Amino acid sequence: GAEVVAVSARTGVGLDELRAALARAAAAGPVRAREAPTRLYVDRAFTVAGAGTVVTGTLWSGSIAPGDELRVEPAGLRTRARSVQVHDRPVERAGAGQRVAVNLPGISRSQLRRGEALLEPGAYPVSWRLDVALEELEPVPPAVTVHLGTSDVPARVVRQGRFAQLRLREPVVAARGDRVVLRTETTVGGGIVLDPSPPRRFDPQRLEVLEREDPEEIV
Repeated sequence: GAEVVAVSARTGVGLDELRAALARAAAAGPVRAREAPTRLYVDRAFTVAGAGTVVTGTLWSGSIAPGDELRVEPAGLRTRARSVQVHDRPVERAGAGQRVAVNLPGISRSQLRRGEALLEPGAYPVSWRLDVALEELEPVPPAVTVHLGTSDVPARVVRQGRFAQLRLREPVVAARGDRVVLRTETTVGGGIVLDPSPPRRFDPQRLEVLEREDPEEIV
């Protein structure tokens, strides 16, 4: 359903049309990300001399301002935002969709890794299982790697029809409506999270009800 725009990197033909298409896509995007609780998946963590630990990532939802209380999950660490930058410039508040760097006092670089999530406390579950509606490119095998946010976690797939429960080797942070990618050596499919913290008993009938409630409208 996305627009297709022909662009030449060599001549620049089509770049204006591409920028216009991106602007239209952004304007038509859902507002739920701005209204949902804060969630940022860490893609880098490093130490800055005189400042301490800094993490970077794209702010999936909500906002972050200096002084905000935060949690790092699934590590289970309490922290706060000492300072916030967007494109190397200090800001009073960063919003959903922006690339953000956050200075976290009281946490060492060694306590963090790619795939951790910086969250509003108590807003999201830490999940060992995800119930999803599958979207297959080819038959999904019993073992896959689940890609969500900046994490990639091995998982066992228990499925029935178009639904599956992904039983993860390590916990992740997820929300209803999130999209996941499923890979082996190649991408075999994906899915939409219907329940980010389901019971171990896999119940496709319950998922049919959840699917009818349109998880795309819920974070």
